[in-house]
Amino acid sequence: MTQQYAKSRTGHASWMTFGFNLEVVDVNGFIAKIPVAAMIGGKRQNVFATVMFAVSRRTGAVVGYEIEMRHEKADSFRRRIVSVYIPKAERAQQLGLTNTRRLLH
Repeated sequence: MTQQYAKSRTGHASWMTFGFNLEVVDVNGFIAKIPVAAMIGGKRQNVFATVMFAVSRRTGAVVGYEIEMRHEKADSFRRRIVSVYIPKAERAQQLGLTNTRRLLH
């Protein structure tokens, strides 16, 4: 079972590229199990964020992400797809990564 999920898998979606070196990504999201505390109407409430990823079919690497404070929406899907193509070094440094030389984008 671990072997099935540990490696990236190629399939019919990669065949759509007709042999060209094009990136094919899977995009999906999930609701986090641990809530984030937020002030809503002057009261502290638990909010369950939706975490969304874009994962490369070729490499299995996470190449895009989006965090939505509500449910998945068309706008959050569009932002996630855009995040695949924007540089990640600046955000990675903000999150504490000191060496960004080998980031994918």
